[in-house]
Amino acid sequence: MVLTFTALVELFGSFVLLILAYRFYQAYKETKTVSSRLLLYFVGIFALYFFFDGFWILFFAENSFLLKLSVVNGVFFQSLSCAIIAFLGLYFLFPQINPSIGFLFIAILGIGTTALTIRVPFAPTLETVGVIKTIYWDEPSIIGFLQSIIFLITFIPLSASFLFQYQISKITFLRIRGLGMFLVILLGLNAGVINFFLKSFLKLNPLSGDIALGLFSLFLFLVLLYFSFQSESSKNNNLFKNVSK
Repeated sequence: MVLTFTALVELFGSFVLLILAYRFYQAYKETKTVSSRLLLYFVGIFALYFFFDGFWILFFAENSFLLKLSVVNGVFFQSLSCAIIAFLGLYFLFPQINPSIGFLFIAILGIGTTALTIRVPFAPTLETVGVIKTIYWDEPSIIGFLQSIIFLITFIPLSASFLFQYQISKITFLRIRGLGMFLVILLGLNAGVINFFLKSFLKLNPLSGDIALGLFSLFLFLVLLYFSFQSESSKNNNLFKNVSK
């Protein structure tokens, strides 16, 4: 077993995302809305992926083949999560269009990217930056570019919906909630683009992707902590309950 910064960041990210998934589960139990159910699936898949991938890296950090398998799994499960958000985006923004089209488009793009990831040769390695051990994924730019496209297509409409809520709401709590989630999603998108594309395209330090993911997880944790205290003082103002569909 090798303790790497990459594994620690992913395990912390899975912990925070599991908290978020639990909040969506609570919201779904109370509201039974499509949005809360799909957001539960979206966050839950990401949380479980990071959890198992973090442990995978702990035990196989020195095995290049198994690290590549980790990348393949990541492309597939991240694409599946984004396909769910594509379904939700069409369901809310364009109700006249069958939302399954959005799901299928991203799912097919994700399956194609997964197949390409299997075929393209690359070799992730364990590296040491200063005194910190990290994983250099050596992911080809084409794979990272396709992953970035998937994230951009799905995350931008999701972030826009929270920004819209911030702009139209007259209630301070809801405005703060909308702005907070908007910033969380943008930070998550930033972490994804750095990890998937910019790190290899610009030849950034191997730690850059881990730092971006760590900052996203920390910010999300602070947002969840803030709204947990708010929920105690105002039972009617839950972070995830106010959804209309």
